[in-house]
Amino acid sequence: MTDAIFFEDVVPGKKLESGPYHVAREEMLEYSRKWNPLPFHTDEAAARASIYGGLTAPSTYILAVRTVLLDRLPLTEAMSGTIVWDDVRFLIPVRPEDDLRLEVELIEKRLSRSKPDRGIVKTRVTLFNQRGEAVMSQFDTIMLRLRNPASAGA
Repeated sequence: MTDAIFFEDVVPGKKLESGPYHVAREEMLEYSRKWNPLPFHTDEAAARASIYGGLTAPSTYILAVRTVLLDRLPLTEAMSGTIVWDDVRFLIPVRPEDDLRLEVELIEKRLSRSKPDRGIVKTRVTLFNQRGEAVMSQFDTIMLRLRNPASAGA
């Protein structure tokens, strides 16, 4: 990947985007039936009668979509793992047939104290629907490899 972002390339304040991801009704229902079979996730009539007024995606489905979109970003090649998820919020329901896009803001970075070949990057992750409404947000702290670990001490 030529546009890969390694630790050295991280510029605090920069934003990366990925998407869209179409929330197919059948995919969401199949996921819900298996992993979170609450009536407002799986039953149209029960969902309409619920406080949500219709079917909604389970939070774990939303996190899975977030992960798919995150894995499309040029951070993937240098990614060594996630350290922390903070302040995960589900802001408004995700519905069947929504189109979701991801925005990742690079907030801060520092070299790892224990792993000289990588750095620590804090990001703000926001998932938006097709109307530009934030449906989920969180902070991620991730590890990114250095493109040139030999220059870390220089």
